[in-house]
Amino acid sequence: MEVSYDFSTEIRNKNVKYRKWKVKDKKKFLNNRKDKHLIREALVFDCIEDKKLALSDEEYKFMLTQIRNVSVSDPISYTFVCNYCEKDFNFDLDLENNLRPVFKEYGDIISGDHIFTMNSIRSREHYEQIILNSENDDEKIIVDFILHVKSYNDSDGLSFEDLNQIIDNLDVNDFDSIFKQWEDMRFKLNNVSDVECPHCNNVESFEFDSLPGFFPESWNI
Repeated sequence: MEVSYDFSTEIRNKNVKYRKWKVKDKKKFLNNRKDKHLIREALVFDCIEDKKLALSDEEYKFMLTQIRNVSVSDPISYTFVCNYCEKDFNFDLDLENNLRPVFKEYGDIISGDHIFTMNSIRSREHYEQIILNSENDDEKIIVDFILHVKSYNDSDGLSFEDLNQIIDNLDVNDFDSIFKQWEDMRFKLNNVSDVECPHCNNVESFEFDSLPGFFPESWNI
């Protein structure tokens, strides 16, 4: 059967075509809950047209929200207590409008004598293998950075281990400067949105760092 990819979105000026979740995706996800690679395949990579497309961790999260948005009709609902009038109210999160990608174009990151030229991930398999074995968020950030390095001081033949050693030997000030520049450049989701109380119209900013009810209740997660 020919697969139809009826939806599309942009990631760094690249058009990504995708489809809704199907029953087979749900089965693959639920039957492989301990296998991170198969989970990521079931929820995102099996659903996009370009199976070899390399996605950073944040790009993966973005595609996951896009696919969920077209696949599941149930909204992600929150109950808030207004800090001004102290009344309860419900808020339905619009994934498309409330989780927005932000990034700058790839280029050079410079600090002192160090020049890192950044670019897209070259290998999905290599990225997935290393990023999924990272033990914590701080390690993930460094791994994500290294795997986006095209060249260091005009040398493009350095291995992951070479670049990791270079970072380990950076002065603290250079490290902080480099990763501040990378934070501005890298693709990430802005999950902070304004929430307005319907009772008194008080507006507060809220960080949507968790998404309750992301998967349908029928999935029994």
